Parts: sequence; structure tokens; C-alpha cells
Amino acid sequence: MSSTYPYTERFDVVRGMPSEGRSRRAILDDLATMASEEDKAWESGQCSGTMYCGDHDHYAFMADAFKLFAHVNVLQRDICPSASKFEGEIIAMTLDMLHGDAVHDTTPAGLVTSGGSDSILHAMYAYREHARQHRGIERPNVIKPETAHAAFDKACHLLGIELRRAPIDPARTPTRSQSSGLPATTATAPSTPSKRWAGWPSSEASASTSTAASAGSSSRGARSSGTTSRSSTSGCRA
Repeated sequence: MSSTYPYTERFDVVRGMPSEGRSRRAILDDLATMASEEDKAWESGQCSGTMYCGDHDHYAFMADAFKLFAHVNVLQRDICPSASKFEGEIIAMTLDMLHGDAVHDTTPAGLVTSGGSDSILHAMYAYREHARQHRGIERPNVIKPETAHAAFDKACHLLGIELRRAPIDPARTPTRSQSSGLPATTATAPSTPSKRWAGWPSSEASASTSTAASAGSSSRGARSSGTTSRSSTSGCRA
């Protein structure tokens, strides 16, 4: 796309409540045009993230499944108990991948969230509460490589956690940082394959990698696992 707002001159822009509605056909035609053109932005492989598959047949299958429940408010579990089934199975699969059966001193648990930032926020909340209740840490701080996901910054701001950014040498991966009062430590690693194209820093961290490394600090004691949250979200979108 050549502009942040490429459709301004091509499609009507709604700037208030319309006095008249549009036909379904007209709406679907506009959406189909936008979708087709936007798909070209990632089908070349020059994509910085967000696209995890690239299989249009699979996307069509997901759309068929989603439309069966698109009108449902999943908070109403007495009306749609299927949501509890789906959520439980996503968490169970994630715990299985992360060897949840190796945890014996507590019960592994998980949480399906709305996205990566929400997952990291819930994970950091769990670590803060665990550190306070079981380790007596009242003024927690978190060390984050400067390349890790920005959602850690947001989570620390919202939860009153001191964030300490560790500088990263682009030529080397090791970083040195010491601190007391750590409820969790985030880590960075090379990006997912879809991000490895010319011009993209190889040291950039993906949100899932950062959260997974963070969860390794104290997941045995926390009732809610940040890794489970993130992986559950990915599973829900896959």
C-alpha cells in the first residue's frame, strides 16, 4: 500500500451515522476488493509478521468455522457451552506442548486471551502476584532486552512494575544484567521465518518467544501461565 489511507479517494468514507444504508452486495463487493488487494502485500513473502500460514484453503476453512459462531457472545456460556469446550481444548493442547505434566507442586492452568499484548499483560500480572505472595517482593522489576515486545512496557506501566531495559549488541546475543526483586525475566531470540527478509533485524524478538522465555522463570508456581496464554491465542487464530 502506498499510503496509510489508500481508500480515501476510491471508496465512500463514513464520517457519521449514514442517513441511508447500503445493499449487502455493495458492501461485500467493496470488502472483496480491499481483501484481494491487501492479500498481495503478504503473498510475496515480504511480510514483517501477522501472517502465520498463507494457505487460502485453510483460511476459507477457518471462515466457515468462524461464521457459525460470529454472532455469539461467548460470555454467555449457558447459551454457548461450546466456548468452554474450545477454550479447554486449546489450553490442554498448549499445556501438552509445554510439558505441563512435568509440574507436580501445583496445577498447571491457562487462559485464552484476545491477542499478544493481552497475553503478556496477564502473564506479568500472574508473575507479580506470585512474587508478592510467595517471595515477598513488594517492589518488583523486570529486565527486558530492548528488542523484546513492546507489550512488556505496557504491562509494566499498567501493573506498577519497574521495567529495566537491557541493551543488545547487534553483533552478539549475550547481555549482562543483574537485579533483585525479579518476578520474571524476558528474553529475545531470532524472529519467526516470515520476518526474516532483507532489511529486517535478525535480533528482533517475536512476542511468543519473549513470553515463553519469561514464563520459564516461575511458571511452576504461578496459577496462570503467560506461555499458555500466548500459545492459546495463537492456537485460536491458527
